[in-house]
Amino acid sequence: KEARAMARIDGREGNQLRPAKAEVGLLSRCDGSCRLSQGSSEVLAGVFGPAVPRRSALESADGPAVEVVVRSGTGGALAAERVLEVLLEDVVSRAVASEVYPYSVLSVTVHILHDDGAIAACAVNAVTMALVDAGVELLGLPAGAVVAAQGATILLDCTKAEEQVAQNLCFLAIFEGEAQDESKSGDPAQDDILAIEFTGKANREQQRQMLRAAVSAAQAARSFVRRSLATADRGRMSVWRLPSGRLAGRAKD
Repeated sequence: KEARAMARIDGREGNQLRPAKAEVGLLSRCDGSCRLSQGSSEVLAGVFGPAVPRRSALESADGPAVEVVVRSGTGGALAAERVLEVLLEDVVSRAVASEVYPYSVLSVTVHILHDDGAIAACAVNAVTMALVDAGVELLGLPAGAVVAAQGATILLDCTKAEEQVAQNLCFLAIFEGEAQDESKSGDPAQDDILAIEFTGKANREQQRQMLRAAVSAAQAARSFVRRSLATADRGRMSVWRLPSGRLAGRAKD
């Protein structure tokens, strides 16, 4: 089933995403950066490295140690921020071409400028663009989405108000690949899912419907990321496809 059409407070139907905007390379002190908004939700992501770690305990031959710090305008170390840090660390660690960066550290900062729902997806998409802007070699482009379910109605790219009244929520981060392909069970191929989290008491069929809707929304987000990077007005950044199928950003000569 598709996400049902339903009028919402902001005028969208249930299967519509909010307008998105992105700007890369705006922070001169970072190796890569991106300011991204999805509707009224807005985050600023910065990437430092990969660089030589200051502490030997972080060194690993298997790839870079990934450190993520999330801050919001409320100040302090909120539990929700810590959860988002762990989620982003996992997504980044799995997306980076680890063998290229042994004995290094990759630091990511995310500032939540305004949270009007689906902030985890907004953060994933901003971090992806910041990584490419920094020239970090990736195995593919991660993209995130959040959907809400109220009864049989599924809402893509939900607002904060919709999240608060939703019976069920689904966060999904997908990886570059054929995430739209379905296995025999009817679910998206597991190899293309970087992270997934359900909140609520949805049954298996409800979860499957939400997952399909989230995959569709994440694919749309990935298309936006691709277009934004390809047309970015940034003199020292370009995007290209490597022979292996990996994507990366590069500083022009």
